[in-house]
Amino acid sequence: MKSALTSSKLVGDDTEDLTRTQRFQVGLHYGFTLKENLFLTPGINYSQRGAFYEETETHSFFQLPVTTTARAELSLDYIDLILPVKFIMHDRVYALAGIYGSFGVDKKSEFTWRECVDGNCTGMKEDLETSEISDSDNGIILGLGLRIINNLAIEGVLQNGFKNLFDEEDKVTNQSLNFGVAYHF
Repeated sequence: MKSALTSSKLVGDDTEDLTRTQRFQVGLHYGFTLKENLFLTPGINYSQRGAFYEETETHSFFQLPVTTTARAELSLDYIDLILPVKFIMHDRVYALAGIYGSFGVDKKSEFTWRECVDGNCTGMKEDLETSEISDSDNGIILGLGLRIINNLAIEGVLQNGFKNLFDEEDKVTNQSLNFGVAYHF
């Protein structure tokens, strides 16, 4: 059983203005012994990924300060099928490497715009169209784990997508850093 906090971002063409968004991941995995220190640990996760953008600009209008804020957030929820190999390097330290395939269960995109002039604010909020975002993802995982006590470990895992999330010519993929705990039964 695994649970992790996820720091997620979209990477690729024209994504330099996007920042990481914090989400979570939870899943079940099972280990099969391949050799003495080598295990196959397939699993299934519910994971959240996405991206965040915010820009604030201040200027003057007839000597009054005007502040405009634009904010967009993309939330992508997946069921991940994961196939990593776990290599125990030391009694307490192990490495993970493998592949994953994800199937989208929900996707939301929200845009908020707000303008304030001399303390009076107006704005709008709307859901953006998400039909052009792919319903699946795939890629690699790489990670390190540290067993703290017999059945409890902490892990850091990079999940890097290969699939272009949009049908455009620009290549944009998911990337997440997962920091969490694993409990081995």
